Amino acid sequence: IPVSIQAPVGPNRTITVTAFNAASPPLKIFGGTLPGVNLTAGAPVNLEITLVRLFTVNVEKQGNGSGTVTSSPAGIDCGGTCSGQFQQGVTVSLNAAAAPGSTFAGWSGDCSGTGPCSVTNNATVTARFVVAVATNQLSVVKGGNGSGTVTSNPSGISCGAVCSSQFPTGSSVVLEAVPASGSTFTWSGAGCSGSGACVVV
Repeated sequence: IPVSIQAPVGPNRTITVTAFNAASPPLKIFGGTLPGVNLTAGAPVNLEITLVRLFTVNVEKQGNGSGTVTSSPAGIDCGGTCSGQFQQGVTVSLNAAAAPGSTFAGWSGDCSGTGPCSVTNNATVTARFVVAVATNQLSVVKGGNGSGTVTSNPSGISCGAVCSSQFPTGSSVVLEAVPASGSTFTWSGAGCSGSGACVVV
């Protein structure tokens, strides 16, 4: 595409050309850069710049926590800049870093998991940051010469096999015991007694 540019003379100039589409607002779709150009007074200087198709990476942040998302190569620092354009053929690696008191819970959209997110085409990804929740461990110990099962609400204990679990600090956990045929049960410890439901905070 022939383009005429008038620019001040000078050595070691860098000329960048970008092509836009007809969208509203227009979106960059091609770009090219030519460094090290010496512009002299007088006759026009003929240059050739190769334009490469661009792709767009958008980052959204969700959750009640906070953190940043950066890209390699540079272009996204979210923080402030949550969208960037990169040349076709480039692999963009997104990295999430949680702020103090928060945890990075993972990607969704065009990426998944909690490791670096790599994209090579137009992509929209969501980074979820959550506030870390303090937990306490609740354990059930079965004694006696009988048998039975203990389960929790919310779920986490099924004892049976799983006799301890972490629950958010301050939450109420209801333990239910079911004796096997020929057995009976009673609670002890954690302020529980009798044979009804045991509520532990």
